[in-house]
Amino acid sequence: MTDNEHVELTAEEGWLEEKVGATARKLPLLAMPARSELRIRAALDRELTGNQDFGPVLTVEQLARYLQVPTGDIHEQLAELPAFEFAGEVRFLRASIDEWIHEREKRFRRQLLETSVRTDRILRLA
Repeated sequence: MTDNEHVELTAEEGWLEEKVGATARKLPLLAMPARSELRIRAALDRELTGNQDFGPVLTVEQLARYLQVPTGDIHEQLAELPAFEFAGEVRFLRASIDEWIHEREKRFRRQLLETSVRTDRILRLA
């Protein structure tokens, strides 16, 4: 880098710092939010983004969000799901749901492999 290039960069950097500083001075100063407000904001963010930190026991609504399906689908498939009743409400253990998902995933893979093998056999016979 030549001396002329260095001078030009320094001048550009000074202009940028001047503009950023002027903009920053126009912004109102905000007080640091309290911890409780931060927790509320985090909970709202999780709720709005669907990025929930689910506990060990799920409601129908939470399970629907967890599986990313409408609650009606949960009600329709209730007989297939590992569930229990507590205080007149249906609940799900997240660990049981995760195990149920894992079993369905294994069954799905087997079905795909069987279908693939059958398709290959049919193609070879043709």
